[in-house]
This record gives sequence, C-alpha cells and structure tokens, in this order.
Amino acid sequence: MPRVSVLLPVSTAPTTLARAAECILRQTHTDLELLLILNGSDSPTRSAAVTIGASDARVRLLELPSPSLPAALNVGLRAAAHELVARMDADDTCPPTRIARQVAFLTAHPEVVALGTAFERALPDGAVLETLSPPTHPERLRWSLVLDNAFCHGSMMLRRAPVLDLGGYDESLDRAQDYDLWLRLSRVAPLANLRDVLYRYTVPSASAAGIPTARQAQVVASRLIQSWAALPPLDSAVSLTAVQTAVDRAHAGGFAAAAATGDLATILDQTGPALEPLIAFLLASVRTGVAPSPIIHSGKLARLRFVGGSLRAKGVAAVTLYGAGAHSGFILDHLPALGLQVTGLCDDQLVGARWGLSIAPPHAVPPGTHVLLSSDWHEPQLWTASAPMRARGVNVWPLYLDYQDGPSL
Repeated sequence: MPRVSVLLPVSTAPTTLARAAECILRQTHTDLELLLILNGSDSPTRSAAVTIGASDARVRLLELPSPSLPAALNVGLRAAAHELVARMDADDTCPPTRIARQVAFLTAHPEVVALGTAFERALPDGAVLETLSPPTHPERLRWSLVLDNAFCHGSMMLRRAPVLDLGGYDESLDRAQDYDLWLRLSRVAPLANLRDVLYRYTVPSASAAGIPTARQAQVVASRLIQSWAALPPLDSAVSLTAVQTAVDRAHAGGFAAAAATGDLATILDQTGPALEPLIAFLLASVRTGVAPSPIIHSGKLARLRFVGGSLRAKGVAAVTLYGAGAHSGFILDHLPALGLQVTGLCDDQLVGARWGLSIAPPHAVPPGTHVLLSSDWHEPQLWTASAPMRARGVNVWPLYLDYQDGPSL
C-alpha cells in the first residue's frame, strides 16, 4: 500500500496536540510519517511536540518562526516524503481506520486528486453537535463547490504533485486557503468525499459551529465571485432546453420547484458548472418553499431503511437502481440505510456510467434482476415505464408509493 505523509500544523494547542498525534500514530495504516509543523508555536506547544517526536521515529518536526497556516502547509507539502499527503488539525480526532480507508479509495481511483470524508462537529468536551455528509461524487462536487465549501480541511488526503503544480496553498490569504485550493483543483481534476464519518472537527462553542468569521466570509466571497465570472455557457442545445423546462417548473413554486431543483442538479452533474443551469438551480432553490430539507431528508432515509429491510427479509441482497439521476446519488450516499448492494443502474435516456456503475437501458436488464425505482418526484412515471421489464420477469420494487398492480412490501 502507498506510504502517507500527514501534515499537522500547530500554533497553540499544548493540551490537545498529543491526542491528535496519537490518532495518527495509532492508524491501522502504519506506513506513514507525521510532520508536526510548529507554526509560530508557543513554548508549551513546542515542548509537547518535542515529546511526541521523541516517542516515535515516524515523527518529524518542522518549524516556522511566525504563524502562517498556508505557509506552514506549503512547507509540509515540500518536505513530505510521500505522494499521498493527509491533513490533521491539532484539536481534532479521527478513528484508526481513517488513513487506510482513504488510501484504499485513492488507490482504486487514481484520477481523484483530493479526498475528504463525512465528519462530525463537536465541542471540546467531545459532545457531538451535528454530523455532516457533504456530496461524495466528483460530478456533484465539481459544481456544488461553486456554491459552498464541501470539504472538512482536516479530513483531507491529497496527491502532492497536482497540488504543488498549482502552486500549493495561496500564502496571500489569511483565511479560507483550503476553499481556494479546492476551487482551483476542481477545475483540473476530480475531487471526492467518502460517505463514512472519519473525522471529528472541534468547535469552541455551539454558537460558533458552522459560522464563518467576517474575514473568512470576505475571502470566500471574493473567490466565489471569481469562479462565477469564469462560468462557461452551456454548449448543448439539448441541455439548454432541459434547463428551460426546469425553470418553467420552478416558477410554479412549492413541490414543482423542488422537483425542478433535482432535475437541475442532474443536469449540472452531467455538464459541470455552467452559467445557465447554475442560475436556474439557485432560482429553483429560492422558489421551493417546501418543508425544511432536514425533515424531507429524514423521511427519505426512514423510507430507505424500511424498504431495504423489507427486501432483505424477502432474501434480496442486491438491486439495480432504475434512474441514473440525482436521487440515485442520494441512495448511493446512504447505502448503510438501504442495507443492500447496488450493482448497476438502468435509465431510459442516460448511457455509459455514473458513480462507478454501468448504466443499462431497461430492455437490457435480465429477468430475475431486482430493480428499485429511484426517483422522489417521478416514481409513478417510472413505475408505468417499468411495465415491459415486469412482463419479462424483472422484479421491480417501488420505493415511496404503493401501486395497485405492484408488489407488497
């Protein structure tokens, strides 16, 4: 397995540094080095770092005389002995399988240059405030990054050469250096997140969780404006027609706008960040006016658990998803809730592959296959369209609705 360098910059964290370092030194992936980068550190923090360095030969100490996080990270990148470079922060924690899971993914996906994970926000006493599951797939991240930061910096593992080729972290920025780097990287190569919660990010208080400082917001705003100014127009008349159709639905508001939002997300997955669908997506989001998304999200997960449990009770172990749009991405992001293996996709219009799964036309799905309908807005239409498959002996299962001529869950 590839070797890993872990960058842990620290300024003032004498009481938590040992815990963070221990999280790395006790990883199941042991073939690593830990670079403790003293970033203008005070004496107690420096003493703690020296003690850690004396305890394990895999630890190296680097030092900057004055604090600068981007400069410290660039020093670490240049000094790293290995091509895979992970991050860790001095007041955070991670489970012992984190590095191994990220190495395995990057080994299997050599095209991905940066990989984060789902993560928890927690108080200094360890109390978890929330769990965040950012987009996982490169197709979704490529455009959602133009709206918001989809990564937890401390959870990241990077390929060293592509980052250095882009100049590393921008040392002129005193905040949001990570977001700036993700935006630049996303223009040249795929980025991804693991759906597993493999990092715990510590915030000083519940009121500070997820709230940027004024300076951080200012830097983020400047980078977003630069990204928006560089957005290309759509180069496909077919995609532009689909965007117009979605905008027509968005103007109706409510659930029609919510359905349009999902359709536009699928278009953006296919086209990448482009001017017309991104503006339309924001318009549809503003006009949605439905129940708060956490409630919808929880309801969808509850239904996913119920249907998955019902199918397992019938002896079903694997399904093909009917629909290669955004909803299938949601299911793939929450496979533990479904509890079934997803072996492929089928779709009436899309071809090729998405999310590492092949897309077959419905007529090519073999008899005996278990197919799960995958749409939260168009399931009745999918059920009707699945009639020829069902006639051929394909087992088609609805997810959200019961149909008079459908199977019993």
